Amino acid sequence: MYSGYYLVDFGNLAQMQDQGKIKINIPDDECEDLVFKVKSVKYINEQDYYWYGELLSSPNEAECYCQLGSIILISSQFGRIGYISIDDKTFELIELSQNRFALGKPDGSKFTEAECGVTNSIPYVNPDIIPDIQVRENGNCDVRCLVLYTNKALDAEGGLAAINNRVNLAIAQTNQALRNSFIDDSQLRIELAGVEPLSFTETQLIRFDVNNLASTLDAQNLRSNFEADIVVLLTAGDYGSTFGIVRMIGPNDNTSYSIVQTGTATTGRFTFAHEVAHLFGARHNDDPESGIPHGHNFRTGNFIPCIFGKKQLTILNKAGEADVRILHYSNPQVTYDDKKTGVNGTRDNAQQLRNTACTVAQFEETIRPFNVFVTGDINTCPCGGSSLGVNIFGGTSGATYTYFGEKSIDGINWSTLSTISTAYIPPSAPPHHNCPEEDYIFVRTHVVSSDGQEDIASATIARIYEWPGQEEPCFNQSLNISEGYDNISVFPNPASGYIESEITLLKKGKFTIRIMDSTGKLVTTIIESQDLEMGKHRFSFELRQSGMFFVNAFSDKGEQIVSQFIKL
Repeated sequence: MYSGYYLVDFGNLAQMQDQGKIKINIPDDECEDLVFKVKSVKYINEQDYYWYGELLSSPNEAECYCQLGSIILISSQFGRIGYISIDDKTFELIELSQNRFALGKPDGSKFTEAECGVTNSIPYVNPDIIPDIQVRENGNCDVRCLVLYTNKALDAEGGLAAINNRVNLAIAQTNQALRNSFIDDSQLRIELAGVEPLSFTETQLIRFDVNNLASTLDAQNLRSNFEADIVVLLTAGDYGSTFGIVRMIGPNDNTSYSIVQTGTATTGRFTFAHEVAHLFGARHNDDPESGIPHGHNFRTGNFIPCIFGKKQLTILNKAGEADVRILHYSNPQVTYDDKKTGVNGTRDNAQQLRNTACTVAQFEETIRPFNVFVTGDINTCPCGGSSLGVNIFGGTSGATYTYFGEKSIDGINWSTLSTISTAYIPPSAPPHHNCPEEDYIFVRTHVVSSDGQEDIASATIARIYEWPGQEEPCFNQSLNISEGYDNISVFPNPASGYIESEITLLKKGKFTIRIMDSTGKLVTTIIESQDLEMGKHRFSFELRQSGMFFVNAFSDKGEQIVSQFIKL
């Protein structure tokens, strides 16, 4: 599975990290003292955590390496495991003993574009493309995944603990790819239904084996017993250059079965996340069918000597020997190193996953009796701070609830939010103030009902830096009264019809006023680089869409102010 190993030490996570940053050195690698900044974390204790961070660029920009990467660290009752990517290199951390790990470099020479056995000859069930995201009555579309394994797979991994670690990493990678692709927990989350052995003998024909798996009574019974929507079988068969396949591209209840070769193919190449996405109807980058979302490849790097950049592959893109996938599904609304990870209409597997999430989730209907989600500005923290709410689904009619809110900059050390009211968490920064100084802030709320039910919901809030047309990033500016202007207001707020904005200037200047949505996307421009005299100025505008918006006024000198409003 690996072309080389290194022995490395890895200690206590809480002690290793500092303000959400971890420093790592890869032996015999030109990238020294790599620093990863936490982006997503679920920390219960030192034996139970999930930590995902992204690489902070090193000073070596002229050499165009050590710039892009990520890390996943997982600890559970079965031990610890990890995955690291740096530019076009990948590594896996395998625990040997307490604080002692093998750092393995996957052997890329074993992989070709034939690694996925899905071809256009496989029957395709095309779901009706749903214009709006489906929402379940209980508020979420959790898809339960049952992972089975053969005796050969168990031997290849080296035992029960090792195969459970592999599964935990694969599930974590799939969910993190969803989050990176702007698919949040309330839209789709892969939930591990169970990890179980299956009496199954691999042949040398993976297509035959996946058909056999779907028709095996033991596999069907296990799926029913664990209330699983989809099934993945980890194998160690001799399938040549093919490492994964689905019975049929979905979504289809009776054929939601897949085979993935265990080991580094599962997690080092994201084959598990790749095949799972096929079960939702996502397709390869080279699929000739029109109207079906595909994977995407693009190049990053705009500076000499990297003028041609590096090829980056989303998870459904076919990958050759020297290729490395990034932890993203194609999405034209999401960028990676300032490059779009998809193309509108044709390469948007994120939308395909959203559209079919509830269809797959209801293959085996399992509804949690009490379910809590953090809602609101959970993807971005605009200049005015993030307004967050708490949605509760299920529960008992007439019950009352108690809320406990917390925030953290590292996801490990938490402080109590000053106030929290029914179904509302206050902004993470005071009104008319910048977002927190960190790139990310973590929030969570613990909700307890009067009849004893409880749940904990968390979210990662990412601060936006800038948006199209903005000359100065808002987080470098004070949103209180500044030298160039006094105040800006919006009324009525909330608004249902025409909206008016009033800006009061202390001195004349050239101003641009734009309306941005909660993700920082430009909605409309009210005025563009217009001379305004000292005093009050009022502007009227109309928005057709509903939601939370920001009116952003900035001068040609970089002075700016922002006001938040809601359109009903």
